[in-house]
Amino acid sequence: MTKPFEIEALLHKIAVLCAREIAAGSDLRGRQAVGCSAAMRSVEAELQRIKDAAAPVLILGETGVGKEVAARQLHDTSIRSELPFIVVSCGTIPVDRAEGVMFGHERGGVASSRSGHPGLVEQAGGGTLFLDEVSALLPAAQGKFLRLLEDGTYRRLGGAQELVSTARIVSSSNADLPKLVAQGSFRADLYYRLNAVELHIPPLRARPEDLVPLAEHIIAQIARRTGERIPSLTSAARAALCDHPWPGNIRELRNRLERALSLSNSAAQLSAQALFPELTLLVSPESRIASLAEARERAERLQIEEALRQTAGEIGKAAILLGISRTTLWEKMRRLGIS
Repeated sequence: MTKPFEIEALLHKIAVLCAREIAAGSDLRGRQAVGCSAAMRSVEAELQRIKDAAAPVLILGETGVGKEVAARQLHDTSIRSELPFIVVSCGTIPVDRAEGVMFGHERGGVASSRSGHPGLVEQAGGGTLFLDEVSALLPAAQGKFLRLLEDGTYRRLGGAQELVSTARIVSSSNADLPKLVAQGSFRADLYYRLNAVELHIPPLRARPEDLVPLAEHIIAQIARRTGERIPSLTSAARAALCDHPWPGNIRELRNRLERALSLSNSAAQLSAQALFPELTLLVSPESRIASLAEARERAERLQIEEALRQTAGEIGKAAILLGISRTTLWEKMRRLGIS
């Protein structure tokens, strides 16, 4: 807006922009949060196709590719969206508490328990039960979940009553489940029940066209959360994003962006060095490309020194040669340390 402006016009402009940002933010929770490449559009189409089905879904992919994001999108767009989405972190449940945590317990069912407690399966109700990294399930729990998948029934620890679950089972794994089945560490019957519908999330390095949109989406998310301005990515930063192999996938991308933003001091742009500080350490001073500011400063120094040489150090004559005022030349000499 051009000054002077009416305060009411300014407030109206801000309100319009805020409404637009909110709308964009709600849209970004969906498609762009998963990805915009052809591979991810295919994944999204499959999520839409199966969103209301009752069959178990197995989501496969490397660590950090967004398997839980896909599971949440499956839940949020389904007829179960108003019901709970319960995450079971299969690899972090203590061995001695696994059954009680997942299926609950009656009073006295576990040591020192004074009352019964519902497990994660019961808390899910008719919503979605997400088994994160299902390959880490303990053998005893595998049998319990097989029964849950086959007839929807389970028992609390220490209980005699059959309980019924209507939750949809969605699971994820970064492991090679058929290999685990062959090794005998994962039940074959459970594996075949879990993957009634199998979905593969490709790694980030296989879909480079998603990198910049995902990075911009994550930057906007973080900036909105912290109340900071939303910085843009320099062209060098965009190129660096596409050149990196991303072994940690989207989780690594988010971590790098959060670190860069926290150290940027609200800069208007994020540089490649901010995203990949380790690259700066690997580049020798001789091979490092100077910034435009550094190149401009070096060129100015050379020109001023040459003008002073030709005029035998007379600042007034040197300023005339350079096409600037004597005061401007003196200021530049002081800033550049030219005596």
